[in-house]
Parts: sequence; structure tokens; C-alpha cells
Amino acid sequence: MGHRIFVKVVGFSGAERHALNAVFRLSEGGDLVFSLWLPDAPELPSLLLIDGQHPDATLEHSADTGPHQPPLFWVGAIAPAHATRAFVRPVQWRAVVEAMNQLFGRSDAPDIDHSLDFADTHPSMIDAPVQADKWALVACASLNERLYFRAKLAINGFLHVDEVATGAELLNQIKGKTYHLIVLDMQLPDMDGWTLLQEISPIAGKPPHVIAIVNKATMGVRMKARSYGAAACIGMPLDPPRLHVILQLLQ
Repeated sequence: MGHRIFVKVVGFSGAERHALNAVFRLSEGGDLVFSLWLPDAPELPSLLLIDGQHPDATLEHSADTGPHQPPLFWVGAIAPAHATRAFVRPVQWRAVVEAMNQLFGRSDAPDIDHSLDFADTHPSMIDAPVQADKWALVACASLNERLYFRAKLAINGFLHVDEVATGAELLNQIKGKTYHLIVLDMQLPDMDGWTLLQEISPIAGKPPHVIAIVNKATMGVRMKARSYGAAACIGMPLDPPRLHVILQLLQ
């Protein structure tokens, strides 16, 4: 089991928080496991990660100025002199994680997709309106893919997201809950994706928008997906700007 590092996080937008939570979850199972520090944690935080734009930023980083002050990672302009590292927006989470690994004794960062960074996104993606009353469901067998889509959904304002790993779980989930959007990997291990597409609408109380994720989105495959009820069809590897446009249209 890896060594757990507790990180006290102050500030950041909802989208940034979701991306950061995805980064923390990706560290599970590694030599170093990063976790969000909460007051009931079994130990004090080993790192401060502070959003310099937050109203409490100055208070938080000046509260621990003694000899046992944890290292400080600062995001924003005018970093305090005692900051260990400073980062600017848009936040590149890969760079933050690499710095965390180096600080705590590892030179290799976990395999985190570059698309979790905000550097390749348009500003409107960071400031997307929050879909407070709309739930999304991600159906992918791969944990990394589920985390990837959670981060992308968060950037586009979908902060309430459930996850399932199989078709059976998906069908059971939509029986008791209304979803505005479903991201469906058409290669789930237990059920045919085309069959799932046909079964979603009759089960769901209000038919959700479905984004079908396929290996190769040829014209024929996209037309078939639309005829089976999908709102959009995207091939792999994913094109982040195209995914952003689709998510904005489906809000």
C-alpha cells in the first residue's frame, strides 16, 4: 500500500476541484497516494495547495508560519516568499502532480492524461455555467476513462456525476434516477452497446441525451448511433474541443 500524503486545499472553482479530485483518485494504488485533508484526518496535512484568488488565501498560508509549516503550493499571481512552488492559471494539473511527486520523493508522475489540464481549453470551458439540477452518468469499464469524463463534465458545468462499469449497472441505475446526460462506452464488457442504446429510452422516465463512445466514428457508425437514439457519437482517441462543443450543445 502506498504512502498517503494529505493535502489541504483552499479555494479553486468547482471544475478545478473536480479535476483535482480526479488526480487524487488516479494516485490510488501507487507508491504515493494523495488525499484531500479534512479536519477529521488521522494526521496533519503534509502540503498546502492554495488558490491565491480565494478570499482566505492570505489567512490560510500565514496561519502556519512556524518551523513545522507544511510546504506551500500556490496557484495565482504574487506568490508569498515562502511558497515552495507557484503555478499560474490555467492550471496544468500534470505539472502540479509532477511537483508533488518530486517533493515527496518520486521523480515519475502517474499516468495522468494531458487533457486533465486546463491549458488546452478555451476560457469558456473553465467558466461554463454550473448545471446544478442536472445529473450525468458515465458508463465505462475503465476507471481512468471514467475519471477523464468526470473531469471533462466538470469543466463544462456538470458537477453531479455518477459512474457505472457495466451495462447491467447502467440499466439498474437509470430505473431509479433521472439523468440529463449519459456518456456510454459502446464496448462495455457485459452487454452490446447497440442493445443498450435501444433499452435506455424505454427504461428512463425522461430520455437522457446519450453520447456514444466508439472505437472509430465513421459516417455509417454515427448515423447508426443517431438512429438508435444517441444524441452524438465520438470516436477514440477523443478530440477534447469536439467533446466540449457537444457538451455545450447538450446542456
